[in-house]
This record gives sequence, structure tokens and C-alpha cells, in this order.
Amino acid sequence: MRVLDCSLLALLAVTLPGAYASCQCLGNNHGIPKSRPKFYGTEYGTKCEAWDMDYSYCSAKNRQANPDRDCWCPGSWCYVAEHCAGRRKSQFSDEVTMYFSYAACGQPSVHECWDHDDGALSGNEDYPDSDDVYYVTRSKRADSVKTMYLGSPETQGWDVCLIDSCQFFGTASSRRLQGDSGLIGLYNPEMQETTNNAPASRAIDGRHDATWWSDGSCVHSGNGPTWWKADFGGKMHAVKEVRIWQRRDCCGDRVNGLKIKIGNEVCVKKTKNGGKGYNSFMCENGPATGDFIQIFSEKEPINICEIEVWGNVSDEKHDTSVASLGCKITSSEQNAAGDDIFQIETQPYTRAIVHCMKMKPFRDVRWIDDGMSGRGP
Repeated sequence: MRVLDCSLLALLAVTLPGAYASCQCLGNNHGIPKSRPKFYGTEYGTKCEAWDMDYSYCSAKNRQANPDRDCWCPGSWCYVAEHCAGRRKSQFSDEVTMYFSYAACGQPSVHECWDHDDGALSGNEDYPDSDDVYYVTRSKRADSVKTMYLGSPETQGWDVCLIDSCQFFGTASSRRLQGDSGLIGLYNPEMQETTNNAPASRAIDGRHDATWWSDGSCVHSGNGPTWWKADFGGKMHAVKEVRIWQRRDCCGDRVNGLKIKIGNEVCVKKTKNGGKGYNSFMCENGPATGDFIQIFSEKEPINICEIEVWGNVSDEKHDTSVASLGCKITSSEQNAAGDDIFQIETQPYTRAIVHCMKMKPFRDVRWIDDGMSGRGP
């Protein structure tokens, strides 16, 4: 869909005062599920306000590094009805039907800012001059298909471009997530250091009500820095929430200040507002994708009595130049030198990492044949 020029939108807002009349704040957030305790029972999204400024993604440091964030981070929005013309699906849409809108708060062009932040590279991008380059798309939160040139079209000259990774960050309604949001199995628990005869396996023994030390179901690490880890049984998952049952007889504050990573991605930079018993932590910048969870503590021992990880299965099938059915390399045209012009196409909420090579790096690759050539070992 074509995005109207900002000046035209401003003109419409002046000449057609009723243009956004049907797109008004609901004044409530009754759809937020109880499984999201950080937002449930609060005023989140009930009125026009820059609600996203609380996220670490919108910190002053991150906005200075990426000026595009300064466009939508302070953008005001609120929850609206489904018929609102400027609606967008909320972060809870994998569980309930909810919509929010910037237009209802008089900022209809913020949607365009998201596209600038998360779309393809611009035409004036400075490309690296090298024979061996990795490219990463900025399409993690893009809600439409994006295409990006793999280097300057005029001077590419690649011998080969290969998809190194295709990561999914979307919701359960997106086509590459398999099944509904659910509990992810945890396997092979381990800790950097175990003390008091309290092994890492206690955190996944299924005993949610055994949160006193005398129950024999809580882990105990040494003093930080230390970590606890478990894998997902060899499967990739898009994780949205981590639930932790903390020791009740003491030490409730030890659940705060933890760093939670899913694979190589940070789910929660630093836990806070937790305490004894049940705690829920949502991934701060949307789903984090990986095949294991790792929890770090800088100072205090880890005293988790039970842990659950909630999210969706991420399909990681590979087929030649198509990975995860969400990333595809294309080369439908040639430049003046007669070289193929490579591009990477990503589906919504998908990020690609592509490895392109030419000349010596390409020749040095140890290719594996199909076993039909009769070569010796």
C-alpha cells in the first residue's frame, strides 16, 4: 500500500476533521491477558501517550545510535477498535485480538518511520569494499516483504552469496511459526557452579509449589558472576516470556538483576520488580530466537526453584538459497560488467544474514561433493 506524503496527511487532517474521528482511543485495555502481568491491570495503552519510551530499545543511547528510532519511540498511541483505519496489531495479538493506533493520537506518519527503520538499505548506503562480506538486513520488525541489494548493484561481482542465517521474530499468526504459543521443553540443565548440593536440574523438576529451601527443589549457584543454562532439545524457538519461581523463605531479591538470553539474543537485559514466588519476564524487544536459554547473575547466587519458557516453534528448514521459507536470494538482472546483481528478500518479521564471496575467498572454500565423483579420502 502506498504511504501518503506527510504534508498530504497534514492537509487531510486540517481539511477533513472527521478523517480520524472513527479512530479514537478505547479508553481501556481490557483485552490484555493475565499472562502478561507487566501490563495487565495497568493503564498501558488506555490513552494517548509515548508508551514505548520505557523500553531499553528506545533509550537515549540507542536513539542516538539510530536516529530513526527517535521518530517512533516518542510517538503517542493508544488501543483502538478493529474498524480504525490506522490500526496496527498489538504485541498481544498472538493471544487476543487487539489493535493500537498512532493516527488516533494525531501522528499518522509514525508507521512510515517504522518502515524506514526496518526496511531495506537506502540507495545512498556505503557498501564495504571487500571480497568476503557478511550482510545483515534491518527487517526484524518489518510487517511486509523487504528486498535489499547485497552490495552496490554497479560493482557487486560476487561469485556466490549464501544465506548464513534466517531468523524469525514475528507472532503466532505469521506463517513461519508452527502451532500456538506454548510451553517449551527444557533439557540438559547446567550451571557454571553448583553449591549446597543443589544441582541445575532442580529448576526444571516440575515442582512449582516447592519454593522453600527445605523442599529440596531450588538450585543454588556460587556467587556471581555465574550462570544457569538449558537447551530446547535441538529445536529453534521464538521465545516471548520466561517465568521464574523464586525461593520464598528468603532471597527474593536475587531474581532481580538477572540477564536472560535466548541463544545469542538478549530477551531481558536486566530483570527488575521481581520477588519471592512467581515472576514473569517478557522479552523486551519482541520474541528472541534461539535453541537454548541462559540466565546470568553478576553478583548474587542464582536461587531459582522452577523455570518455564513460553513461545513458538520456529521452522528452520533449508532449501538451497531459501532458508526458513522466509529468506531468498535473487539475481534477476545484471550490471554493466555483466555480473549478476544479487539481492536478499525477507518475509515479514524475518532477518537474514548473508555471506558473499568472490575471487580468492571463494576459491579457498572447501566444497563438499555429492559423493559421485569417485575421489579418494
